[in-house]
Amino acid sequence: MKTFLIVTSMIVALAAAFLYAASRSDNEMIAVATEDVRDTSASLLIKTELIRHFGTDAKGIRVRATDNAVSLSGRVAERSTQELAEEVVRAIDGVDVVHNFIDLESGALNTPAELLSNAELEARDALLETGVKTRLTSDIGDEAFAISVEACDGVVSLRGELPDDERREVAIRATREVPGVTRVIDLLEIAA
Repeated sequence: MKTFLIVTSMIVALAAAFLYAASRSDNEMIAVATEDVRDTSASLLIKTELIRHFGTDAKGIRVRATDNAVSLSGRVAERSTQELAEEVVRAIDGVDVVHNFIDLESGALNTPAELLSNAELEARDALLETGVKTRLTSDIGDEAFAISVEACDGVVSLRGELPDDERREVAIRATREVPGVTRVIDLLEIAA
C-alpha cells in the first residue's frame, strides 16, 4: 500500500512539474521538470524515512526538499519526534542542510515531563547522551567518536559510520542497556 501511495504521489508530482514547465522554453522546461521531480522524490523519500522511524507521529511533518537543503514543518505529539526528526534527515545521503520548524502540539506533554522546564529537559537529555557516549567508548573504543548521539525523552539516535556490522550491533545493544534509554533509532552506516 505504501509503495502504491508513493508511486501515485510521484506520478502526480511529475504531471504537475511538466504542466508548470510547459510554459517555459524547451531547455528551461527540461531543467525545471528535472529539478522538480528530483526535489519531489527527495521529499517523498524523507517523509518515508520519518514515518519508518517515528510511526504515525511523523504524519504531521511536512517536508520540502530543494537541492541539498530540507525544511521540516508541521506539528507532532512527541517531543522526541520534534527533536530527532532532524537527525533522521541528516542521515540521508545528499542532505547538507536541515531546517527544523516542527512544532509540538499544545498539550502534547501528558507525562511528568510537562512539569519540567525546557532547561531541565535539555539537561536530562544531555545526561543521557553522556551516558550513552561513555558506554559506547567502553564497548567499541575509538570508533565511538565517529558516532553522533542525540537523546530526547529516552529516545536515542545513533548516526555515523562504523567499519562493520559487528560493531554496529555492539553499539546498538550497548545503547539499549544504558539506564533511561527507552528506544534506539539506528541511523548507523557501515563503511564501504
